[in-house]
Amino acid sequence: PRYCLGTMSADAPRIQNVYDNEAFFEGYCKLRSKWNPCNDDIEANGITSLLPSAQELNGAVVLDLGCGTGDFCRKLISDYPTIRKIVGVDVSVKMLSVAKEEQQKFDTRTKIESNEQTREEGQTEVSFVCAAGEDLQDGKDNWLSAEWGQVSLVVSRLMFHYVENLEPMLAAIFDCLQPGGSLLFSTEHPILSSSIGERTWFQLDGKAVYYPVTDYLNEHETQSHWFIDGVRRYHRPISYFINVLIDTGFSVSRMLEPKPSVTAQQRVGWLERFTKVPIFLLFKATKPHK
Repeated sequence: PRYCLGTMSADAPRIQNVYDNEAFFEGYCKLRSKWNPCNDDIEANGITSLLPSAQELNGAVVLDLGCGTGDFCRKLISDYPTIRKIVGVDVSVKMLSVAKEEQQKFDTRTKIESNEQTREEGQTEVSFVCAAGEDLQDGKDNWLSAEWGQVSLVVSRLMFHYVENLEPMLAAIFDCLQPGGSLLFSTEHPILSSSIGERTWFQLDGKAVYYPVTDYLNEHETQSHWFIDGVRRYHRPISYFINVLIDTGFSVSRMLEPKPSVTAQQRVGWLERFTKVPIFLLFKATKPHK
């Protein structure tokens, strides 16, 4: 896998790995140690609503691109126990170290609850691979070689807006899926990512009422401070995502701009703003049968 914490030559893909920066990792872990209404309600409910049925994932191979600490891998095991194999892929050594540790704890709890000393035959196989999403094509000849072209589901949650060049990665995702297989992904909504400069909600009577959209139609890179300086994100309009999925060969079956749940709004008052302006954009795209 390739890592980039600084700059690379202009003709080389810049693969970002801020999660192995000590200050970033510490700040991120502190943030995610508590319930986060945007991630744990809005985005999580949206991505869950797009998941295939249990029957469709029976015996399936699932790929989690940008798996982080492996939370969603463990959720899939719990909710879809007949999945055959889950491969979690992330560029961060630190995140995968946590993922492997938490997976061991999860396996131990599962054994205790089922009163089994060993993993049952047919139980989901889980593996974690340190690689960038941009390097997915490399998996064809090594860590995903046995399952290449047989993957039923690829999930990528809030990773795409960190990737500079999506087209090769989408082509590799399409190639690794079996016919009828699906890609589910979430990304920062282009309305929010369009803003150049400081991202500031405009207020009226103490309430956030609208958000500045300063350069929506043009694809561009933004840099911001998020635990550390210089975190890069890439803005793309909604039409880009629809067209690049179609051009890759996918059939776009669903697009979501999810709102916070009523329960979350009652718990966190400022979520009201995201009932009017979307924070996330989600897609479900399928590889057609020949």
